[in-house]
Amino acid sequence: MQNLGFAGGDSLPFSRRSTPCMITYTKPPHPREFRLIFKNVDREGWDPSIDCYLRDGGYQALRKAIGMVPKDITDEVKKSGLRGRGGAGFPTGMKWTFIPPNNTKPVYLICNCDESEPGTFKDRYIVHQDPHQLLEGMVISAFAVGAHIAYIYIREEFPQAAIILERAIEQARSHNFIGKNILASGFDVEIYVHRGAGAYICGEETGLIESSKANARTPASNHRISPQPSASTCARPSSTMSSLSATSNTSSGWAGTSTPSSACRAIPAPASSASPVT
Repeated sequence: MQNLGFAGGDSLPFSRRSTPCMITYTKPPHPREFRLIFKNVDREGWDPSIDCYLRDGGYQALRKAIGMVPKDITDEVKKSGLRGRGGAGFPTGMKWTFIPPNNTKPVYLICNCDESEPGTFKDRYIVHQDPHQLLEGMVISAFAVGAHIAYIYIREEFPQAAIILERAIEQARSHNFIGKNILASGFDVEIYVHRGAGAYICGEETGLIESSKANARTPASNHRISPQPSASTCARPSSTMSSLSATSNTSSGWAGTSTPSSACRAIPAPASSASPVT
């Protein structure tokens, strides 16, 4: 793995470290492994810039989604069988329907990039090497649920990842993928990076929401997923958000099929029912 310091030198004060070094995965794919959201991790010639992402067909999934009716996006995602990849495996499309189509409350989208489970680093690799895949999935999600404000909740121990995300957001904004009237659609969305203070419980959805409000990091006993009574909130893991952009750009798209055990059924696995999807 590469040095996790900054190009400006580890001896410099944090405020003067300007260029974060991209961490590498270094682990080759298993012969029976099919990489989806990790497809660009450690890819030769790949870098996390928006120019590289666009050359590889990036943001085409957003262009497709922005021309659709939000309900149709939800229906396609439901058909795809895409599930939450944070552990519980709750159907993504079903979760989106918890916000009714006639909703008049403000809607907030939260990307759970806390990743506080010991020994887990999948989100960090996505953010360091393919941040625009995550951002594209978030904008698609925001459009589908009618959210005009979205947050990426990232753990304090990932300071470089936070900087990479903030730069990626500005790059996406310069191309009109984030901000006012994205792609001349009339839809506005802003994405903010919120850095947590480092607490294992913030990997739980309602604990994360409470922490984002600067409250005690205590999970809600009634699992009310809203930052305030007069608003609606949709929270999803970063790997799930990334799957939205990754699966749409395949031949089968969101509405593909595969085995029910797959966390992302829009992608057919290779010729083995036991092939893991990463």
